[in-house]
Amino acid sequence: LNLRNTNLTNAGITEIANSYNTKLSSIVLKLIRDVDHEGIIKLVQKCTNLTHLDVQGLAITDVTLTTIATNCPLLI
Repeated sequence: LNLRNTNLTNAGITEIANSYNTKLSSIVLKLIRDVDHEGIIKLVQKCTNLTHLDVQGLAITDVTLTTIATNCPLLI
């Protein structure tokens, strides 16, 4: 799912996570201004089968990275 450079927000990410759950394997969130660590955390807690996650240009924290590593073992 390529959402690069869109007007998506954390609320939109939450809707995507709730809709796709474990069916989502790839998502590109590159350069989205209104998605931050909270949106990424909600996404990876639901979409645990991700094999590709592009968050280039997003503000993420150490907690975000730990949550990604914990919830998405197929990324590692």
